[in-house]
Amino acid sequence: MVTRTRIGSRLSGPGIAFLGLLVGILGLGIAAGPMGCGGRPDDTSGSSGDGGSGGSGPSPFAGTYSGTFAGDDTGTFSVTVDDMGDITGTGDSTADGAFTITGTVNGAGSMSGTTSNGADWTGAFGEDGLDGTWTNGADSGTFTADEV
Repeated sequence: MVTRTRIGSRLSGPGIAFLGLLVGILGLGIAAGPMGCGGRPDDTSGSSGDGGSGGSGPSPFAGTYSGTFAGDDTGTFSVTVDDMGDITGTGDSTADGAFTITGTVNGAGSMSGTTSNGADWTGAFGEDGLDGTWTNGADSGTFTADEV
């Protein structure tokens, strides 16, 4: 047998304060739930690393890097990684001239980015700096950079 107890339509005193606290706690849990472990609302990767995923501390790869790229095109570039793991920078290509670079790096050091002249860059940050590959249509090559 199920026993039902009717709660009055008027709550006051400690009961309403507790109910308000409970709703606040549950509301916070619902709002934080879909954010994933990374902390950014659009990050559902579950990554708990710093940088590029809104971790609790600055990206371990934050800094300025300068380097070169080679392959079907050659040139130089410089990028800055901010505390959130966002990458911005500029470069100079023998074939295309000046370009900009944007991208992200996650807490494990994996990076990806694009340039204003259409190239895609993927690589990894490590103790020795940044290394990876780039593609732009049928053209491709490698890049490397050291922290400055």
